[in-house]
Amino acid sequence: MGTPTTYEYDVFISYNQNDESWAKQLATRLEQEPWQGRKLKVFFAPWDIKPGESIVERLEYALPRSRKVSLVMSPDSTDSDWVRIERYITHHIDISERQTRLIPLYLSTCEIPPFLTHINRIDFRDEAKSEEGYRILISTLKDEPLPRGQQESKTKPTSRGPHLDIPDILRVSFVPRKDREGNDLVERLKRELAPHKNQLIALWGAGGVGKTAIAAEVARGLVDIYEHRVIWVSAEGREDFSLSTLLDAIATQTGNDEIRKLALETKKEQAREILVGAPTLVVFDNFETITPQAGRSCAEWLAQPSLCSALITTRENIRAAHRNIATDHMLPEEAEILLDRSVAEAHDKNAFANLDRERVIAASKANPLVLQWIVRQIDLAQDANEVLNDLKRGEGSAAERVFDRSFELEQLDNGGRVVLLALSLFVPGATRKALAEVAGLSKQKDKKRFKEAIKTLSSLWLLRTAEAGERLTVEGLTRELTSACLVRDPRAKTLRERYLRRFCSYIETHSRPVARDYDALEGEKYNLFNALDIAAENNKSKDLIRIMSKMGAANGMLVVRGYWDEAIRRGMQAFEAAKALNDSWHVGFFSDSLSSMYMVRGNYELAKQYCELAINMARKLDGKQELAASLHQSGILAHHQGDWEEARRLYDESLEIKRKLGNLLGVSKTLHQLAMLAVDNEDLPEARRLYDESLEIDKKLGHEEGMGNALQGLGKLAELQGDLLEARRLFEASLEISGKLGDQRRIGSISYSLGRLAEKASNKAEAARLFGEALVIFERLKSPSADIARRSLARVEGKLS
Repeated sequence: MGTPTTYEYDVFISYNQNDESWAKQLATRLEQEPWQGRKLKVFFAPWDIKPGESIVERLEYALPRSRKVSLVMSPDSTDSDWVRIERYITHHIDISERQTRLIPLYLSTCEIPPFLTHINRIDFRDEAKSEEGYRILISTLKDEPLPRGQQESKTKPTSRGPHLDIPDILRVSFVPRKDREGNDLVERLKRELAPHKNQLIALWGAGGVGKTAIAAEVARGLVDIYEHRVIWVSAEGREDFSLSTLLDAIATQTGNDEIRKLALETKKEQAREILVGAPTLVVFDNFETITPQAGRSCAEWLAQPSLCSALITTRENIRAAHRNIATDHMLPEEAEILLDRSVAEAHDKNAFANLDRERVIAASKANPLVLQWIVRQIDLAQDANEVLNDLKRGEGSAAERVFDRSFELEQLDNGGRVVLLALSLFVPGATRKALAEVAGLSKQKDKKRFKEAIKTLSSLWLLRTAEAGERLTVEGLTRELTSACLVRDPRAKTLRERYLRRFCSYIETHSRPVARDYDALEGEKYNLFNALDIAAENNKSKDLIRIMSKMGAANGMLVVRGYWDEAIRRGMQAFEAAKALNDSWHVGFFSDSLSSMYMVRGNYELAKQYCELAINMARKLDGKQELAASLHQSGILAHHQGDWEEARRLYDESLEIKRKLGNLLGVSKTLHQLAMLAVDNEDLPEARRLYDESLEIDKKLGHEEGMGNALQGLGKLAELQGDLLEARRLFEASLEISGKLGDQRRIGSISYSLGRLAEKASNKAEAARLFGEALVIFERLKSPSADIARRSLARVEGKLS
């Protein structure tokens, strides 16, 4: 009655044939559940018993090799079913284990067999409560605490907490680890990171020892306790990571994207409010990859009193941490378990029949990642002694020797090495198409080589897939060692040039101010930032300018989607590059962009300086179109500051130039500003004429942003003329466009306008809600409109009280 040392299945589902449809649905759903770096594995007879195999033998094989056994109970379960399953259980599962391994599933009311009467059941009889039963089953299968209180299904998004993005990096199931005092490391970290403690813990150790895997296991174990408020941030491959980047990640994962637009000090205040609002766990992975200055800023901010619980994984102690906990190479017994599990994943287990286990562990120095690399090399070579003898002759650390052997294998001669080197440039990963292009294997004749290279690298565990296999990535110690190889490789220059060319082309392809292109650029923003860095490092100033002229323009992705710190920092970088090249046109262009950014941040002094510089550059170059754009921006600045006469003069001058040049889009934008000025001067007929003319041009050009702006303006006119229903229709049409584009400034403005309508309709509660939403956005943007929204909210709330 011996139990195997390792389990092949997580759960064995026993059922009567009449309940097979329900059991199949359950099994299908269970196998989609992630656990310990993989998906749960179910023994379900129709999937696991092949035609011609003995049913009895397969059942008797699988039962003892399943961690849990779920028994579906219904009136269709006959006496013979229970006699058979009781015999199997009695024979294969020790009586002391039955209460921990057996899980009765009460599908519909029936007589409970005697051997299950003392075991707690999961009740699936009420369909309305089936999700609750499923959550209990999942918690039991994952050995997690049972859900407490009223909870939403784990399979659905929750609005109470952030989107969970805990990485699933393990190739084999997680091996429990002990700290230097012999305590369970995961359990210790879970205690240290309990919600009420609000302390910063640093988990430190060498590369490849499993810090990320441990942190992920801890995070999953605390998800329910924190009610899904677990934020995972990784600095993998991101040398430009800063405190602002950390705050942006917190804002994004908690659904507060608008905070990204704020200046750093205000952003810190808003992020703090988010974290102290409810118990939250922040996990910061790959901390060692950022600069020391950025590291100190991030750690000190996370360590401030009463903020949140936070876990940092890194290579060294962190001074600001409340506690530094070391994680070493594996203990012998831990390495033995990992070796067993790694061998179980091998393609040909015969290659490990006479394996010198102690020699493998010694060659890896009990480093989990390195040990798994060795197993994969043996699986590929089918000769353990050959691999171990080669490693004995290698130079450098254990990780370097094993990685170098993988890198030099003849199986990588057919494109594998160049693919791996190319992949190390992507942050955090690459689409297959982009990777093939940078590696130089995108032509039809090279597609087979590329596929074989990916297959070999994957079999050696040198890369992994992400996003359901759509992207490829290289991480941690593997990235570090590959990057070191790239520095020495003669192909490095060519690979970097292809990478830069790839993303210069990508930015051109997705440069339109429409939602689809904004989404595409936002999805590759880290690769685009990396391309900018490569351009700067390799004196490719023209490429740097080319990328930023699209991303950092007034309607570029960085501005519209709220990456304002990056828009200003990278915009300054491009501005300086243009100056160094004596590229007066782009000096003016980036001056104009920076002026716009500083204006919406409320820094009118800097906005005016850059705007004047842009106008001077345009006049110097005799650039009519550029001069018109700069005059337009200068007019907006004067308008914002209340100098309406100067604003009109500048708008008129800009409009005259644009009409002569036939620049319809520019004409539309200036007509819109003149319409706003007409409203301020209470000339409503003129305002309508200008808005209508602007809208017609935008419709003709298919310019969504312009249409949204014009519709909002027409909505304001309808409101001023007392047609509240028409005003609401126009505002909502504008809001739909702005929401699709993700333009937060416009969303805040329209929310305020809708709040005014609700107040006029005596719907004070709705007005308060809308004014409140607008106020939040305006405050985060440091917009002067915040004071107006604040007064409006106070007025409505006063009426409510």
